[in-house]
Amino acid sequence: MLRKKKLGTTRVAPYDVYFYRQKTFQPDIIFIGNEQLHLIDKDGFYGAPELVIEVLSPSTAKYDLEDKKDIYERYGVKEYWIVDPADKNTVGYTLENGAFKKIFEGTGKMESKLLDWTIEF
Repeated sequence: MLRKKKLGTTRVAPYDVYFYRQKTFQPDIIFIGNEQLHLIDKDGFYGAPELVIEVLSPSTAKYDLEDKKDIYERYGVKEYWIVDPADKNTVGYTLENGAFKKIFEGTGKMESKLLDWTIEF
């Protein structure tokens, strides 16, 4: 769908995202819009992707839900999705006035306002 509409590109971990000099993350999935393509370098992406999806694991859940969420919010990720594969629960946030606002919480699907699509799993 993203390719057909030519909205941008996606990257899957391991792929470095540099928010600032000392803070590098490897989100599970990112979407980079066409207007951000110039921020892609040979060693990763420099800036805030438009969309970040994190898949929780027992070892990273607290980090994804707290620390990473705060950085993504602070640096301007427009949409952030958290997927828990254990129960298929998803939580989606959109950035409004510099703060994340919950836009969805449910089981077995994601509804991205940014990309205007729904994925069911």
